[in-house]
Amino acid sequence: MGKASLNRSTTYLSTNGAAFTIHYWGVMPKHYDIPAHQHSFFEICYVIEGSGTYLEDTRAFRLETGSLFLSRPERTHRIASQDGLFLLYVGFELNEADSVEEWHTLLEKAAACDSIVVALKQESIVPRLWESLLLQAAESGGFLAGRILHDLAAVLLLSLLRTFVPEDHREEKPAQAQSASALFSQAKLFIRDNLSQPLRLSDTAAYLHISGRHLSRIFAQEWGGSYSDYVQNERLQTAAALLKTTALPIKTIAETAGFSSVQYFTRAFTLKFRTAPGLFRTLYADAKTLSFQVQDKIKTL
Repeated sequence: MGKASLNRSTTYLSTNGAAFTIHYWGVMPKHYDIPAHQHSFFEICYVIEGSGTYLEDTRAFRLETGSLFLSRPERTHRIASQDGLFLLYVGFELNEADSVEEWHTLLEKAAACDSIVVALKQESIVPRLWESLLLQAAESGGFLAGRILHDLAAVLLLSLLRTFVPEDHREEKPAQAQSASALFSQAKLFIRDNLSQPLRLSDTAAYLHISGRHLSRIFAQEWGGSYSDYVQNERLQTAAALLKTTALPIKTIAETAGFSSVQYFTRAFTLKFRTAPGLFRTLYADAKTLSFQVQDKIKTL
């Protein structure tokens, strides 16, 4: 049932700048000898159980339970097994007109790769993804089920290709930068949602499972200032928004924004906005903006 559903509904995959035509999804409990032949497209097979031989041109490769093997376009190949192989397989090709150049290059690498048979452990990602895909395909469903099926199929196909075309580790440096950006985003959310707390550097760093020194570097890199300056700015911006949009007492606003006393809040607020909280509320109660910046010149009212 899962195989039929896949071949009916998951024949075109679009993901991450690539578009693939899926010619077929296959499940074959007993696959024996077949004659030598060629494809104009890629085919990837996974051995659930059994043993045999995969032959490509003049080379022969041993197949066993857990083997994943790649049939490349325009290469003569055949599968041989005396006892039969339990196979999962998919035939596909890249829609070049609908795919970015990086995918053309990646598929060219796949067509030229030398390691076309790889041994996988049962608990590795590809077998689990394939099992999940078939289970999902066997489920009846509507729009969401269809999207899940498409996305699972796309992730499986990308994982299959990644097995035969390993990623270039020269991309490691941008990946580290992205990690810092992700930590910065998490830190901002934590600060925003806990403004009434002390929010010491060590507290936020502990929440993110990193050192305080590392967190300080992240704020300097991503925000261009110190952690404490960022927290103070968030407290004051929140207080300004509350003054504009609510009738809460100034004492309550100070506590909500995380200030230890009304006096400290008043000093900090007046220093930043050059206006005391009470007067600020009077002046900006009808203003549309919720973000307030100090102007170079302040009109005398």
